[in-house]
Amino acid sequence: MGSSAEAVRLLETELANPAATLRPETAVFLALSYASAGTPERGLALLMRTMAPTLTMYQRSVNAYADHLDATGDMPTANTGETGP
Repeated sequence: MGSSAEAVRLLETELANPAATLRPETAVFLALSYASAGTPERGLALLMRTMAPTLTMYQRSVNAYADHLDATGDMPTANTGETGP
């Protein structure tokens, strides 16, 4: 596809399209592109938000972790609220 930045741009455009039919699939490849572009936290947050609606439990917690990643770029440590290295 070219550069990571180009992939991010194209996939963000597709994901923002309300008529897009492959939203989860696009999100997966956008998350991989974020990781390749040096922002894996952003990719993880996107995957968490994509999966949250399918969970039978812990949707609010998963979305809160995603919000934390987006706001700080720090990986929260599971169950402690502390941030990892």
